[in-house]
Amino acid sequence: MKLLYLLYFDLNNTEFYGVKKKIESQVAALKKLNIDVDIAYCKGNSLIIESDINYRKIEIKRGLSHYRFSIYNVLKDNINKWGYNNVYIRFPGSVDYFFFNTLKMLNEKNITTYLELPTYPIGGELKDGLKLLLENKKYIYAIAKSIIYTSHIYFSRRIYKYIENIVTFMPYEKIWNCNTICIDNAVDIDKFSPIEKKVYSPNELILLGVANVAKWHGFDRVIEGIGEYYKNSDIRKINIVFNIVGSGELISQMK
Repeated sequence: MKLLYLLYFDLNNTEFYGVKKKIESQVAALKKLNIDVDIAYCKGNSLIIESDINYRKIEIKRGLSHYRFSIYNVLKDNINKWGYNNVYIRFPGSVDYFFFNTLKMLNEKNITTYLELPTYPIGGELKDGLKLLLENKKYIYAIAKSIIYTSHIYFSRRIYKYIENIVTFMPYEKIWNCNTICIDNAVDIDKFSPIEKKVYSPNELILLGVANVAKWHGFDRVIEGIGEYYKNSDIRKINIVFNIVGSGELISQMK
């Protein structure tokens, strides 16, 4: 089996450092199953396709479709020639006309396609993005965002015809009429083995959050939950420590 792991962003961008580790761990796991995996990602005006032994750099254009139309053309012309029979795609943020047609085209070429959806539902994220643009008076971008949101609602309900499964971390049996495969959001235990703590205290709970901290990680809700716990006079209190490892604009707000 030969699989292309497709990303619509630059894998080496420091903003996606945590995501990169997850993807590398997923690729390592797939290789253990004797699956031949290449990773494709966008970098500047190029689509990079690489593996342990191969490296391709294909010129593409970003344009209004954020690489999507260019990637469609590259895959249409080359996917069968390169010998891939499976494509695993990390969700690019929304399902628009170009992405929908990419899934349709892959299906027509008898490519088995899996779509990884890290977050669901995503309507709140799209609405928050639109709200932020309006607050900053970026009306042209807000109009574009509203078009993306509307097209996503229309096209996402129709992708079930063209993909094998949606891969997700949430316990849904179906998303957008697609059967799901639920996996764990974890780390490669061959690289990061558990450390056994020698001394445990029954009066202390230590929580650890590791991320390039963003709103969707929900660390603010952990802090709020700890606050609610201490307010509840009916519960015997233990000491709760929440350590955050990582950086991000929200760190100062959470402090």
